[in-house]
Amino acid sequence: MGSKGHWVHMLGLLAPLVIGEVVKDPDKRWRAVRISALVTAVAAEMIWRKRVRERDREEGRQECEDKRGRER
Repeated sequence: MGSKGHWVHMLGLLAPLVIGEVVKDPDKRWRAVRISALVTAVAAEMIWRKRVRERDREEGRQECEDKRGRER
């Protein structure tokens, strides 16, 4: 996933540690950890989808160029 994916992954790993130190109420802490896991998963999925979409566009362009070359 590249650099962005790496940072999202690292933030997802470190979030529970930071939340555990900052949030003292156990119920609020648990809720914050669950929300951070959800946000991390959504961010990673968005980065992945963007990468797949760009790859598909590039493959589509290549196919169009190949077709044009055969028509000539």
